[in-house]
Amino acid sequence: MKISYIASVLALGLFASTNASAVVVGGVDFGATGTFQHIETATFANTFIAPGSAVGTQTIGYGKVSTINSSSDYCAGSCTLYYTYSAELSQTAGVPVINLTNSVYSFYLSGASDIDFYTQTSAQNIAYIQAQSEWVRLTGHDITPLIFPAPAGTDYQIITLTYNATSFQGLGSGLADVDQNWGLADVVSYLDSDQVTDGSGGFADVTITSSVSSAERNPMDTCTFLTGQFCLDGTANLRGSTNYVPEPGGLALLGLGALGLGVLRRRKVA
Repeated sequence: MKISYIASVLALGLFASTNASAVVVGGVDFGATGTFQHIETATFANTFIAPGSAVGTQTIGYGKVSTINSSSDYCAGSCTLYYTYSAELSQTAGVPVINLTNSVYSFYLSGASDIDFYTQTSAQNIAYIQAQSEWVRLTGHDITPLIFPAPAGTDYQIITLTYNATSFQGLGSGLADVDQNWGLADVVSYLDSDQVTDGSGGFADVTITSSVSSAERNPMDTCTFLTGQFCLDGTANLRGSTNYVPEPGGLALLGLGALGLGVLRRRKVA
């Protein structure tokens, strides 16, 4: 929606180091570098909040992870990462800004093939997702110092491009932290990096950006654009650093790669 994770941005350019082992954490392949993450999700359905809705009004959504570090083949074996999302209004809903608080992004790992979300209601899809294995959970981090205006405690903000009784389109951003008490311990440790500044001297784990619209909806749901109905879909990108430290073997390969380039350079000069 430290919650948009995970394209490797480090181009090593050392062909001798390309055989380094992939970094697999919690059954998910983060690629060979393991030093930066970009998780891209596809939000299948999210509930609508009508203008004028009161503080505390809840929104929920769900979907699946489409890529990790730009790869759709992110499973060490056969699996799918799903997620659910929930948050509450921290300020009466209006136009053009929606402020949210108490955001929770829960990721679940399934060893089964992808399910067809279109064959059942969103409530049934969420129940299926929450029955899978808990992988990691992110909770909203206060972004009030970074934005204006927003009430204290706001952890996600959506700037709406259109917002009325028949359509919705918006862009969102926020920060989140890894929940230390939920999911797999190795995933929690890996993603809990505290390297995203919050603008007030504190640090979050993840930056989240999203795009939400009413362009596509589950035919199994009812949407007449009332608060609480599953009327929206979209995408989200999660970005942040990890606590990965290359293994000695990987460092050795990296050194060999650099040495190889040095030898080639000297030959060229000669």
